[in-house]
Formats: sequence, C-alpha cells, structure tokens
Amino acid sequence: MTDLTAVSSVELASELQARGYRVHLPSPGPVESVRAFVADECIVSPEATIHSLPLACAYREWALRNGGDVAQGRSFGGALQDLGFAPVRTARQRGWRGLTLR
Repeated sequence: MTDLTAVSSVELASELQARGYRVHLPSPGPVESVRAFVADECIVSPEATIHSLPLACAYREWALRNGGDVAQGRSFGGALQDLGFAPVRTARQRGWRGLTLR
C-alpha cells in the first residue's frame, strides 16, 4: 500500500482504479479552468485591458472546445480576481486590467 501522506488525489485515484474501484474526481474549479484559459488564449501585461464581453465569449468558446465546465458570471469574474486581475469600469463598459486576448 502507498504511504497516503505523500500522495496526491490524482495518484490515489489512479491506484484505486488500478485495483478495480470506481473513482470520480470532480472537475477542476473555476479558478483552474480560467487559469488554463488565460495561459492558452491571453496575453498578460500590466498595461493591458479588455472589455468583459469579448473576454467572456472567448472563454466560453475555449471551455466548450476543451470539454470543460464553463464558469459563468460571478464565478468567472471571481476566478479572474483570484488570479490577480483587476476589474475596471467606465460609465458605459466593464472590463479587466492586466490581460487581453492574443
């Protein structure tokens, strides 16, 4: 048996599956999904800004293309904030500072 103090949940799940157990791991949370999207589709720069709508549309397309769950609304914005991006607002538009689409 493996020492469980040094095993990740993915490693443990793999070992249990190899022994014939059914294992279901939840999909990554919105922060991990949004982090992967930013890495794949965005340019991160302190000077960059983007309007919320094109960013959210690009994220949704990316998530559907990659078979992941789509974080929507506040969970998408909360994930962006958790990753260190700042919301910006003008009289007419909302957006994000710190990233833009490639």
